[in-house]
Amino acid sequence: MLRHLLIKNYALIEHLELPLDAGLSIVTGETGAGKSIMLGAIGLLTGARADGKALWDPAQKCVVEGIFDVTDLGLEAFFDENGLDYDPETVIRREIAPSGKSRAFINDSPATLDILKAIGVFLLDIHSQHDSLQLGSAQYQLSILDKLAGNTHLLTRYQADYRNWIAAQQAFEDVKATVEREKASLDYNKFQLDQLLNANLVIGEDREAEQELAVLDNAEELTQRLDTALTALDNGEVTVVQLLKSAIQSTEKVASMMPKAAELAERLSTLLPEVRDIAAELEVLLQQVEPDPKRQDLLNERLMTLASLQKKHLVASVDELISLRDDLKRKVAITENQDVLLAEAAELAKAAEATMLGSATMLSDSRKGTIPDFEKQLAESLAAVALSQASVKVELQRTKPTMLGMDGAKILFTANKGTAPREISQVASGGEFSRLMLCIKYLLAQHTQLPTIIFDEIDTGISGEVALQVGKMVKQMSAKHQMMVITHLPQMAAQGSVHLYVYKDHSSQKTISSIKRLDHQQRVAELAQMMSGSTTSTAALESAQELLLSVNV
Repeated sequence: MLRHLLIKNYALIEHLELPLDAGLSIVTGETGAGKSIMLGAIGLLTGARADGKALWDPAQKCVVEGIFDVTDLGLEAFFDENGLDYDPETVIRREIAPSGKSRAFINDSPATLDILKAIGVFLLDIHSQHDSLQLGSAQYQLSILDKLAGNTHLLTRYQADYRNWIAAQQAFEDVKATVEREKASLDYNKFQLDQLLNANLVIGEDREAEQELAVLDNAEELTQRLDTALTALDNGEVTVVQLLKSAIQSTEKVASMMPKAAELAERLSTLLPEVRDIAAELEVLLQQVEPDPKRQDLLNERLMTLASLQKKHLVASVDELISLRDDLKRKVAITENQDVLLAEAAELAKAAEATMLGSATMLSDSRKGTIPDFEKQLAESLAAVALSQASVKVELQRTKPTMLGMDGAKILFTANKGTAPREISQVASGGEFSRLMLCIKYLLAQHTQLPTIIFDEIDTGISGEVALQVGKMVKQMSAKHQMMVITHLPQMAAQGSVHLYVYKDHSSQKTISSIKRLDHQQRVAELAQMMSGSTTSTAALESAQELLLSVNV
């Protein structure tokens, strides 16, 4: 509900702060006093278009701020999805600069007008007698049936199945496009794959071949140098091994006289096994270095083959060739198994469609099931507001699947007996439409949580007992929902728990529009004036007092 409203520098309003109550608030005042101006300002909080020319002082910015209690509306996910800070007491602010530039904030975080419009649906429902667009919307008409039927679970289930179906359809189209694209290059891919398969590629073989070839190309030099090293260590007339043995014997002989020599002898002894081990490994290497012209030719040919493949495919190694080969395998496999892949994707899409159609049928059946009661209850409510000859017919047509189901809804209306119902925009007058909209929202109020509802002159074209009945309906709605009604009829005004009076103040150099909350005596006087005009008689005051007492019994 809307707890507090602030309007600064808007049209005729210089500064207005208005705490609001739950229940029914009545707004009255002379024509042109600023009632519709206040509605326009409230509309800015729901994303309505801003006009820089509407500033009371063109040099100052306009600010409209509403504080809303959103505790029971379940909007936590909405705030999270839109990057907003959730607060049970949410503040929505709209600012209009003198330049005409508009900014919006939700709990002090900048918000786009689209976000403002989205959250506004949950917070405010502003209705005037000329606003037939909402009721004429197929989406709104479906939402009426869903709310009356309690279809929240069915609609949520259907929408999940619908999204799954769309995803399965897209997956099928993706597989189909991939297959068609790959099929066009199948022969070329198979040729390249066969060439790479025939090459019998091995990971890292190019590096190993280059290393082996380097040894074979330099076999004579490697043999000479390795033999020299081996001779020096253990195969010559005077070797490192012999010299180490001699050094060990000499140092051991003086160890009794020089203890340090014993330590040196021990260190020399540790070197001897290492030298012998190195000599053994040198001998193994020497045996491996053996000229092999045939092997050299084979390696050169292999490296040339690999180099040619690398150049052709614009890669730098055998490993990259293998990666390319495996990718070609996958592409060829996809193309050659296209019938299987397409069949699988088509089957999944078909199953998803069947599930979605099942959910859509359940949703449609539930909607159809609620239509007779809706038509009957609406006819009864219309009769109560002097439209006893009115007739309402709801039609559902099968449509293509959408997020709302597979139904197209159309509410047909006639106010006259013997006249076939037609689309509301073609047959309903302003007053008839206002009462029709009231009756629909009256029914909805009994089944679901509605936002703050603001009716602008819903009582146009009615009077007397009809106005009293309309007032009672609004009052009944206000038991569970916050209501604000702008009216010119005393029968309607008497129903409110709070009475707000809008007036023009001419005391300063520039006219301003103000609003005040009436106490009981002021309210009696205002109702009397609404009954009798500018001259308030004692009889009018007594009648106003009686009216207040009668509606609050």
